[in-house]
Amino acid sequence: MAMKKLAPLFFCFLIMASNSQGQTCAEVEQRLLPLYTSLVQGNEANAIEQSENIIDELELASANPDFFSYPFESIRIFKPVSSDGSLRVFTWNYLIDDGAPLYFGCLFHKPNKKESPILIRFKYKPSTLSKWETKVYADEKWIGGLYYAIAPMKNGRKDPFAYALLGFDSKDNLTNYKLIEILTINGSNCKFGGNFFNVKDKNPKRIVFEYGDQVTCSLKYYDREQIIIVDHLAPRETIYEGFYPEYGPDGTYDGYKLEEGKWKYYPIIDVAPFVDSQRIPYNNPRP
Repeated sequence: MAMKKLAPLFFCFLIMASNSQGQTCAEVEQRLLPLYTSLVQGNEANAIEQSENIIDELELASANPDFFSYPFESIRIFKPVSSDGSLRVFTWNYLIDDGAPLYFGCLFHKPNKKESPILIRFKYKPSTLSKWETKVYADEKWIGGLYYAIAPMKNGRKDPFAYALLGFDSKDNLTNYKLIEILTINGSNCKFGGNFFNVKDKNPKRIVFEYGDQVTCSLKYYDREQIIIVDHLAPRETIYEGFYPEYGPDGTYDGYKLEEGKWKYYPIIDVAPFVDSQRIPYNNPRP
């Protein structure tokens, strides 16, 4: 008799387990679309709530073997994957009434093929420091940004996994930022910023490029050559030196090449060895 009573419960458990493991990326994407639509059209409190729901849904999808390659095309969030397939980062924003952005995001890290992806949620806390290029932040004090490319740096055997994230951040209605952000992952924790740059007479934790709101700045990673190429920014006229609303590309390029675990700065480089007719520097459209 006892076994008969337990049988329905066991059957229900099997159904629940099957459902939790059977969430395909396509099914999750169908549920993500109304959540993201609600986020965009609602108020600030709703944006925070729906962002948490989006991350919960992504977590359901992360068990699928195609999670790191599935495009999630129907939702307009940034979702790059590292070339080694070990990291996927999701970021998006919401503009509050004064036009300032609220940033949301998370990452899924797969240290090896045998382990399930680790989820880390970012807690947005904008920096009030004027020298935030020299600071390191934990995931619960993430300063925000929209990341569109990932450059793997270390294999994680002895040190934490390290990646360079290429991103965009809107400063105000006068200037924008492009970023080379350093992400290090150690288990279920991560940090933003680090000593991974070789720049003469400087010790930056991240590289920040500020330029006028009316222009674009190309910042792209070339995986084969392990180099980041960026537009060299300069003022429109010398009288505007230091006034970044008047900064924009001057037609030359700078490079940051990965050498011995650090990004070495090369000013005014020839991009011809890295770019062919099919691979021109990438002008990321402003989100």
